[in-house]
Amino acid sequence: MPFLTPLQTEWVEYRGGLARHRLIAPLRYVVETPGVPGAGVVLAVEVPAGYVTDFASVPRLFRWVCPLDRDYTQAAVVHDYLSDLEDFDQVLSDAIFRAAMKELGVSFWRRVLMFYAVRIYQALKGRC
Repeated sequence: MPFLTPLQTEWVEYRGGLARHRLIAPLRYVVETPGVPGAGVVLAVEVPAGYVTDFASVPRLFRWVCPLDRDYTQAAVVHDYLSDLEDFDQVLSDAIFRAAMKELGVSFWRRVLMFYAVRIYQALKGRC
């Protein structure tokens, strides 16, 4: 399933070692429920214009492996948005992140690395 709109952002500020960007147009993504192939359950995600993101929240030490703005940026924005929703399941949000990265053509090793990095981060925060 595809991203239906391109990512359009403007720079907002630099805080905590990360640049923050605001969406100037909605980002729309449609995904079949990850982990349930052929189930026919489709989720439509719309990240609204005005949403502020830091793209991928990669610690400075690891940015040589996973730079902040790469082929996975759209997936990171969708993940940030879903993670910010109080009533959205974090495990599903992480699975959607992995599915979106695959769809965007992110290499297998980078998908695995980033997926497990967010899972570990969520476990440390007690959100998984």
